[in-house]
Amino acid sequence: MKYFTLFFIATFLLFAAGLHAQCWVLKNVDPNSWEVEDIFFVDSEHGWAAADDGRILKSTDGGNSWQIKQTGIPYDIQSLHFVDTLRGWAIGWDKII
Repeated sequence: MKYFTLFFIATFLLFAAGLHAQCWVLKNVDPNSWEVEDIFFVDSEHGWAAADDGRILKSTDGGNSWQIKQTGIPYDIQSLHFVDTLRGWAIGWDKII
């Protein structure tokens, strides 16, 4: 039993070492224009990014390109969540200087 437990732990550690966090990088967007606060994908193709000054970026190709969606509000969007490709929520607040 002791060897089985040791084998299980060693196998798990080797498997876990192969896992790593994915990093998201925005492409085809002017990097000097605003700061992105949050990114949310509902599937492998459809995603949104929350940005400064009421901007939401939308991708329909897995993040390879992004379209700017103006919300009409002057607040920074801090977080967003979508339930499908058409419906979602965003939260933000006014800048404090």
